[in-house]
Amino acid sequence: MGQVDYRIVAEQNEYRPCEVLGVKALFHRYIEDTKILIKSQVVTPARIDTEMGQRCLKMIREDSIIPRGFDIEKLSNTLALVEFEDGTVQKVDPTVVKFLDTKEKMEENEQPK
Repeated sequence: MGQVDYRIVAEQNEYRPCEVLGVKALFHRYIEDTKILIKSQVVTPARIDTEMGQRCLKMIREDSIIPRGFDIEKLSNTLALVEFEDGTVQKVDPTVVKFLDTKEKMEENEQPK
């Protein structure tokens, strides 16, 4: 008896019907969302609006230079890109997405090729 491949593969441009917190939607794809966290021992939040604080932020953003006393931390997480019936598109946490076609997709995968 062969092993069953339980991976669900979406063809290109195939949108899966789903619900997001009970609201009907179409799942487009997963995306990675990345944010940069700038930590500083030099520029505190109270001093960020000073000339020095603005110069330091400009160096980081525009010149990709990290001044002494700064640490950069990259925060990444996976989100689901979904489209609602009214046409709006949102990034949502994947744990709130419930696919409505899972049974059919799994049955397709179980059929011999």
